[in-house]
Amino acid sequence: MFPQQLSHYGVLIIIASIYLSTTMILQQKSKDAIEIEREKLMIRKEMETEIADSQAERVFEIKQEDLYYKQEKMDAEKMDLITKLHLEKTLQQETDIILREMKDIDFRIGSGRIEVYITMDPVDPVAGGGLEVYGNIKVGTILFIDKETDRVTEFSGTKAQTIQQQQQQQQQAQHSTLVIDNRTEVDADSSFPVEASSSHTLIQECNPSDAIMISKKGVTMYDEDISPIIITSQNTTYVEFKVVNTFSAAFKSVYTEYDTGMSGDFECVEEQNVKPLSVISSNFKADCTGSSTDTHSIVNIFFSNDANNNGDDSNMFILSPNDNARIPNYCHPTNGEEVFTVMYTFKLSCVNPCKNTRF
Repeated sequence: MFPQQLSHYGVLIIIASIYLSTTMILQQKSKDAIEIEREKLMIRKEMETEIADSQAERVFEIKQEDLYYKQEKMDAEKMDLITKLHLEKTLQQETDIILREMKDIDFRIGSGRIEVYITMDPVDPVAGGGLEVYGNIKVGTILFIDKETDRVTEFSGTKAQTIQQQQQQQQQAQHSTLVIDNRTEVDADSSFPVEASSSHTLIQECNPSDAIMISKKGVTMYDEDISPIIITSQNTTYVEFKVVNTFSAAFKSVYTEYDTGMSGDFECVEEQNVKPLSVISSNFKADCTGSSTDTHSIVNIFFSNDANNNGDDSNMFILSPNDNARIPNYCHPTNGEEVFTVMYTFKLSCVNPCKNTRF
């Protein structure tokens, strides 16, 4: 009986050993499986991180390219604006020269009435508002025609010359059929020239004056290639000017403060949502003060953006907290908002320094 019991105990021990061994093996496999899953998870996270970094890098590259193209566009728009303003100034100077010639040149008037024409493009005569091309006279020429003597005077550029009567007679047939859209008749005793004298030459001494910045409140400076103020007309009583946003970025508000001449009062005009490189306004007329040798007008310009939104929009120009100019209350700035503002003060001469000289 005793040996048989030992035999049963041995079997139980063997079974227990097998069970323990199997349990240990299963536990080890479970640990291995968990470790494998952990490694897979780490690999997956690394891959996701690499993908996210790659996507972020690509997004950054796209944004950089977008900013580059925007900068190129703004630079092109800036050059276009500078060219346009330069052309406008050149045309104004040429017009002033012609008007001075018409006033100062020697002349003789016939006994008849005078017709004044401006030659125009025969392809589109209505658009030109004047006379079709007269023989070999170029488009845009001013003609003074004495109907009684058939004397024709041509004004072109800085030169005045008389067209000979023989040439006028050769073109008489064409003259009778010319299309006239805009004609002005002047009495014979008026001061319009018919026959010009070539005894002297007119010389342009200088260009019209520019606005001069005399002070600044704040730290941000505009591009000095072009002034925010362009003078369009000058005399001893008033000066006319336009205001330009010369920055390659937008502003929420631009204020222009100038002397209206009414009891010494100043006026302040606000323009909102000002686009980059744009003419803000072109119809300002400021009163002139000062001595006879220094007649001038003072103009203040305020460029302003919300401090909380300053630079959030890619089109907004980022002003500095040190741009702390104060906008006058009568300009009616928006209350309760913190703004960054830079102010420029300009002196505008009311006397055009250009003169005509004879020799």
